[in-house]
Amino acid sequence: MDSEQDVKARVLYLLRAGLSHSAQTLALEGVRRYPTDNVFRMYNGWTLALGSRPQEAIRELDSLSGDRDISLGVIVSLLHVHKLCTTVDNEAVSSLDTRLKDERRSASELSLYHAAYFFCLVGKAERAREYADRLLKSSPQSCWGLTVRGWIELTLIRDGKGDKPVEARAKTAADYFSRALDQNKTHTDAAFGGVRAREYMGDHAGAMSVLNQMIVRFPSATPPLVEKMRNQLAQRDWGQASDSAARALAIDTNSLDALQVNALVLVCRDGDYEGGAEAVQRLADAMEKIEPKNTHLFLENAQLFSRVCGRNPVVLAETLRLAERAAKAEPGGAAAARSATTQELGQQCLLAGRLRDAARHYRTATRADESSVGALVGLTATLLADDGATVPSAAAGDREQARQQVEFLQEVQGDRPSADVLLMAARLSAGDSERALRLLDGAVEAHLKLLQGEPFGPAYLRVLNPDMLLQVAREYQRHAPDIASPLALPDDVGVIAPPTPTALKQCMAVLELVREACPGLLPAHLSLARTQLMAGDVRAAQNTLRHVLDTVDPTSADGHLLLAQALLRQGNTAAAAQSLEVAVSYSFAVRERPLFHLLTALVQRARGDLDESFKSLTAAQALSGLRPGSGGGSGGGAHALSRSEQATLLLELAALQQQQGRWPEAMLALHDAAERFRDTAEEGRVALAHADVLLARGEPADPSAALSVLASVRPSQPYYLQARRRMAHIHLRIRKDRRAYAEVFRQLVDQDPGPQSLVLLGDAYMAVQEPEKAIETYEQALRKSPPNRNPGLACKTGRALVQTHQYGKALNYYREAVRGDGDPQLRLDMALLCLKLGQLDKADATLSQELARESSANDAEALGVRVRMQELQARVRERAGGGAVGTVTGVQAALACLQEARVTQARVLKLVAAREGEDSPAVAEQRAVGARLCRQMALHAASLRDNTAAVRYYREALVLQAGSAGTDSEAPPTAETSDTLIALAKLYMQVGDLEQCQATCQTLLRAVPEHDAATVMMADLAFRRVDLEGAWQHFSALLQRRPAYWTALARLVEVSRRRGQLASCVPFLDAAEAQGAAQRAQPGLSYCRGLYSWYSGNASQALHQFNAARRDPEWGQQAVHNMIEICLDGQNLGAEDAGGAEDRDARQAALATAERLLAELRGAAGGPEEEMSKRLLANQLLLAAGDKRGVERAVQDLTAAVSSETESHREPVGAVLGLAQALLLQKQTQRARNQLKRLARTVWTVEQANHLEKAWLLLAELYIQQGKQELAAELLRRVLQHNQGCTRAYESLGVMAEKEQTYREAAGHYERAWRLGAGTSEAGGAARSQPALGYKLAFQYMKCKQYADAIDVCQQVLSAHPNYPRIRKDILEKSRNHLRT
Repeated sequence: MDSEQDVKARVLYLLRAGLSHSAQTLALEGVRRYPTDNVFRMYNGWTLALGSRPQEAIRELDSLSGDRDISLGVIVSLLHVHKLCTTVDNEAVSSLDTRLKDERRSASELSLYHAAYFFCLVGKAERAREYADRLLKSSPQSCWGLTVRGWIELTLIRDGKGDKPVEARAKTAADYFSRALDQNKTHTDAAFGGVRAREYMGDHAGAMSVLNQMIVRFPSATPPLVEKMRNQLAQRDWGQASDSAARALAIDTNSLDALQVNALVLVCRDGDYEGGAEAVQRLADAMEKIEPKNTHLFLENAQLFSRVCGRNPVVLAETLRLAERAAKAEPGGAAAARSATTQELGQQCLLAGRLRDAARHYRTATRADESSVGALVGLTATLLADDGATVPSAAAGDREQARQQVEFLQEVQGDRPSADVLLMAARLSAGDSERALRLLDGAVEAHLKLLQGEPFGPAYLRVLNPDMLLQVAREYQRHAPDIASPLALPDDVGVIAPPTPTALKQCMAVLELVREACPGLLPAHLSLARTQLMAGDVRAAQNTLRHVLDTVDPTSADGHLLLAQALLRQGNTAAAAQSLEVAVSYSFAVRERPLFHLLTALVQRARGDLDESFKSLTAAQALSGLRPGSGGGSGGGAHALSRSEQATLLLELAALQQQQGRWPEAMLALHDAAERFRDTAEEGRVALAHADVLLARGEPADPSAALSVLASVRPSQPYYLQARRRMAHIHLRIRKDRRAYAEVFRQLVDQDPGPQSLVLLGDAYMAVQEPEKAIETYEQALRKSPPNRNPGLACKTGRALVQTHQYGKALNYYREAVRGDGDPQLRLDMALLCLKLGQLDKADATLSQELARESSANDAEALGVRVRMQELQARVRERAGGGAVGTVTGVQAALACLQEARVTQARVLKLVAAREGEDSPAVAEQRAVGARLCRQMALHAASLRDNTAAVRYYREALVLQAGSAGTDSEAPPTAETSDTLIALAKLYMQVGDLEQCQATCQTLLRAVPEHDAATVMMADLAFRRVDLEGAWQHFSALLQRRPAYWTALARLVEVSRRRGQLASCVPFLDAAEAQGAAQRAQPGLSYCRGLYSWYSGNASQALHQFNAARRDPEWGQQAVHNMIEICLDGQNLGAEDAGGAEDRDARQAALATAERLLAELRGAAGGPEEEMSKRLLANQLLLAAGDKRGVERAVQDLTAAVSSETESHREPVGAVLGLAQALLLQKQTQRARNQLKRLARTVWTVEQANHLEKAWLLLAELYIQQGKQELAAELLRRVLQHNQGCTRAYESLGVMAEKEQTYREAAGHYERAWRLGAGTSEAGGAARSQPALGYKLAFQYMKCKQYADAIDVCQQVLSAHPNYPRIRKDILEKSRNHLRT
């Protein structure tokens, strides 16, 4: 910026910035470089005038009056300077006035420009506009006139003058500058003006574009960089502003603006007060060097940094030096200037707590300027100043004097009192909260008016005065109620929480303003968190405190104490105790605070340690000066309890004494609290506590006295709504008077017929089961609510309609509601209703429409609703049987929806954990939601046979459930965790991973040794490993604990049969029957009895018992399956029918019964395995009928079944067995044997056990017919390895031995079969009802010459079958003859 015009622009830039000494240096440089240009000499005179050096300015300007181009500017500046002198030269002023009138008639364009610019610099924008308008009237396109006209508009914005909005005036200024630049593209002053206008307009991008061009144009000049830095700061981009400051300092190490911003970054953004104090000191040194006599500059920086440092003593020490330097620079100046500097000295002392020094300085300022209102305000403030306590410590005399001075100041200031005066008036209204809050609202309004139009930056922060706003917030907290006190209502009241008081909303708005301006100001964060707690927004308070402890000051003891309060209100006692311990670890002085002992008492009471809690409350009472009969309450110094905390202390003490049965002491504490908080915001809270004590004292409770106390709470009091709700609760829960309950809210509506009261009444109607009235009330509330502003109320209305079964009306209502309001909860409720009505397409469309919308990635609540919608969509698509276009199965579509829900829910979990901490109940709740989603995905994956994914989902669920269970490793697993472990173990068993299955069950049994499901699983594992004794031990141990556990009992019967000791289960059957004797119907017992009868060979009794369980949802399907098998059993496929007509009729009746039962079984839903089982039974029925065409149909279907099972990578055991049996019926023995060979090496599993054993037995019989004894023997040994009660295997072994003529061995095998009580049926039948086996056994006994045994067996057979052929003649008579001989 070396050209003449650029140097002039830079001088004007410095003058606008108030840097008169720097401007003079540059002006003198201009005089040296351009000696013929008198403009620089005039600028020198201006710098002297603006630098409070009037005599020197007059001498410099008097010599320039002859230059026509600057004459008008010289004359107006001389007039201004003469009037600043202590002794005004009236003759000179008169002469200048005359010359001014003469010059104005013939003034040139430049002369008018300079006159207008000077008036603009000294803040006389209206006078400046007169000259500028005259200039533009004569020369509309004058670059100079347009530029100064633009600066005049900006000056009006800065001074807050005029009635035009800031944006409109800034736009006008920008237009002037733009027109000036059109005339002269290189007009630097116009370019700077355009940048400043864009800042006021909020067009920071446009301003930045111009500044970047100027930086390129003037690479070695600091003004463009400084303006860029200010523009970045206006956008609150602290980091970029700091970088720009560093660039400016690289060019000029004494750049005051850059040094100022560096100090602001350290103090305001980082909260680094040590570093900030050093930066302020560097700034002061630079000012001493560059602007040594600039009183105004020293004063502004003292004000700026002292107001934003949170009264940090290190920073205040530096700002006091700045104020003292300003006072030294103005020792003999004007009275007003001396008074201003002295006032600032007083303010600095006041901020530092040096009240006597502050009062002395304010008195000095008053003597210097008796008309100074600021000095009187400061003097009054010292009278009201306190040491940080919530109750002022000023003496009564001082307070009375302060009251009189405040009243005088209010009269002096008239209708527009300053914010400071209103704040002091509010502090003096300690007994009148309503008046105090009105005054505080007025103070905030008056103060914020000063900020209108000012972009964020040093000037904004100085005017904002965060320190004063923190005092305003403290007063708001003092007079506002703590609606989230520990005296909360029971959870079952069923009505919404009271609204946040206006005072707390205003307080939070003020603190948010301060926090945004000063991100590193710790007191602002803590005060905001305290206010959020008072408003009941615990979540927001936790967010604020975690931000404080993570980024602002991790060692803040106050922050940890407030976090403990928040955690206590959430019920997280353990975390609250931990926060208290951390607070003590950072500062042992915390133990001297009454709040620490109060919070400790609350933690101890929550843990049930009442004695220790009482001691802590007593300590808090002593530290806070709240002993009974004392009128104090300001104990604790700077950390005294707030009024709300004092109330909490006394009421907790009363509640604890009541809990300990010390009624007189409790009533005394309540009486003390009532007297202490009379006519305050806490009076209603004391009444609520008093009512609770009265309710707890009587036997039975005395609701009348409690209702009387609650009725004393007036509508104007903050706790009025809570008192009415407590009255309603007493009427409904204690007096059981539903009418009186609703009447309480009807009276509330009569007093305040607003939407809030109507919603409470509607909720009350819902609580007393009167949904019709609730709907009518909700509709009234909707009509009175702003349109599209109350989606929660719309949801209530819709749910009430659903509860009254007005589904059509509810659906129409939801359709209308979602058109006007895009609230996701409305669409979720609508989709639920569509699902309930079976309108799956509409439900899916509603959910898809909402899920297609973009949602905030950081809004945990909105994302939580989205998770519920995705979970619901999974249900809808599963029931619909496909996706939106029907291209995938229902299960696959549901799984895809659940996977999306899990991704979203993981984001919710992360947000909630960051906001509330890993140990918070909200995080545990979200972990439970995630575990539920994982379990649902695992079920779907398992049904799709994606077992790897299912295992992964179950394991993820276990990880989430372990996190939600807390840190107590000794605690037993929750029911959800146990269910997940069992489901995972079952899945491992299905996939054959028995080791993992056992490990999972053992994990659960170590935590819960008598867990029934895990014990069953361990028994099943033993069963699958063919450890029949181990399985029997597990089942028997479980049934000894729970005899009526039907699942275990059914398995025990099965295991007993396979052990070959079926009778061993009888005592357990009897014990189960004895325990359930009182119950009329026991399907589980009937099923177990049916199994025993079936395995014992009593088919008719088994059918009867299975029929008793046939209609049960748990046992019915398997019971019908078993009944069909019994009806088909004993057909002896492939043998000649030796029966007579009665046998044929019985067989036809059995087949008809089986066909009817099969039709019933087909009607029941089932998975792939169940469908295959039904298919096999249908083919078995065709084979049993013996019809040739039926057999051919069975062969075709079974062949197809074998192929489909093989393609699905499943072992087709049942299908191969059925196909082999069909082929045998068709006399295709070789093909049947080839099919059965496929199963010869198949691994035995529980699921395929019956079919596989039948296949092995059938193949062994075919091998025996072929004479392949070794192959047959191997198959039979494998059958007996898994089923020691299989009589058919023993019988086949006997046949093999008989063929080999080893009669004694054959007799042994037949004897085992006979003793097992089984016959030719592989399912078992009564051996003694199967005479053929008896014949074979008796015959082998006779061959072995065991004639007595042979005779015994023959007699048993003949007793059951007297007409059985041949056995009498062939065996019985011959054995008798052998015995005789």
